[in-house]
Amino acid sequence: MPDVRTAYGRIRELLDSPYVEAPEFEAKLILCGFTGGEPAELPLKYALTLSENDFAEACAIAEKRAAGEPLQYLLGQWEFMSLPFFVGRGVFIPSPDTEHLAQAGIDFAKSAGGRVRLLDLCAGSGCVGISVAHYCGNVYADLVELYPDAFGYLERNIGLSGNDRCNAVFANALTFTSEDKYDIILSNPPYVTAEEYAKLPPDVTAQPETALTDGGDGLKYYRAITKNAVGLLKKGGMLAFEIGFKQYEPVSELLADAGFRHIHCRRDYAGLRRVVSGIR
Repeated sequence: MPDVRTAYGRIRELLDSPYVEAPEFEAKLILCGFTGGEPAELPLKYALTLSENDFAEACAIAEKRAAGEPLQYLLGQWEFMSLPFFVGRGVFIPSPDTEHLAQAGIDFAKSAGGRVRLLDLCAGSGCVGISVAHYCGNVYADLVELYPDAFGYLERNIGLSGNDRCNAVFANALTFTSEDKYDIILSNPPYVTAEEYAKLPPDVTAQPETALTDGGDGLKYYRAITKNAVGLLKKGGMLAFEIGFKQYEPVSELLADAGFRHIHCRRDYAGLRRVVSGIR
């Protein structure tokens, strides 16, 4: 049976691929699935041994990753806002960039006080709405998802969260209606243009096409959701979107044309404008 140091070296070799930008880190992530703990702690476990079955399984994961399969799908779970989420084929992978959208919801909910109703459109795994509800005990969230595979993960992740203030809704974000009014609407819609989608690498296009692109100019969902949000939001409520780095101007114009005020952007960790929000 190999020790963890030997296993790490072998997995690191297997991850030598153009699809893997950080093979050392990903090798640690893979092994942590078998040893437990955090990647930074792995060297403390180098003297431990892995069973032959675990070593073979870890190598199989590394080989699939080197061929372009997303690591998140291979591991089956991924962290977002320091919370675990189930992921796999058919659902969009939670991204650190999207944490800025969740944080916009958290900040607004905390400032609002009282009971806050949140609508998460194009919810996917549910990472945005579930995270806001987790960190804000006053938030009651409806999470809307249309595609069956993604909806299955949404339901599983609500169960994983144990939060009975989150409700999965099987519906189309483009046409969603409700007699109830919301304090917050958040959405990370498919915003990659058709031209951009054709240039994406395999580990990105392994994710659902419907979660990445609208098949056109990338603005289809922003147009429809902004229009519908006028009737879904309470006066003084907030609509916030994740956007692509070239989309701040057109999306902020859509918000302004629909009568939204106090239009604001949040920048991501790279300094790019990643979230745009407006007040009803």
